[in-house]
Amino acid sequence: MLALDVQKAFDNVSRPRLIHDLKKRRIPTKITSWIDSFLSERSTAVKLADYISPMEAIRTGIPQGSLISPILYLFYNADLLEEYKDTSLSIDPSGFIDDITILTYSSSIARNIQNLERAYEKCTKWAKTHGSKFNPEKSELIHFLRKKRGPRETSIYLEGSIIKPSKAIRVLGVYLDKNLSPNA
Repeated sequence: MLALDVQKAFDNVSRPRLIHDLKKRRIPTKITSWIDSFLSERSTAVKLADYISPMEAIRTGIPQGSLISPILYLFYNADLLEEYKDTSLSIDPSGFIDDITILTYSSSIARNIQNLERAYEKCTKWAKTHGSKFNPEKSELIHFLRKKRGPRETSIYLEGSIIKPSKAIRVLGVYLDKNLSPNA
């Protein structure tokens, strides 16, 4: 299993791409238009002590702290989860907001690493079309083995970063250890 993190997920949402994704999923025009208006003509300023910067237009992103933003992001990354499920590679992605996990299974760790590397290539294609980027430094890898004594665990290479396997990882607040036991 490979756990990925979308870097600055809310900040990098492309409004035109989000609207496209909402229309693709047949969200009613009135709601899509309201969301487009909600995300249009936004601006911000920075305040440090007594200094307030000039107002700057915000051209990308969805507001953090808004109750609707997590829902909007689920529509935004739905293609990532739907299109990159690949039964030929035994790939099953899942995720919530900016936390994506990719599960693969086979009789070989080396094969699993190859599958995860291919899946990650597909993920980076999605990221390019959506103005997003994965943060390899926050990625985690774990191998679940049937046998207590398996082959030497293999690392994965993502964008020049080596991700070594962990003994336990946290996925959406749940700890999973490599033996799938409740004691992480």
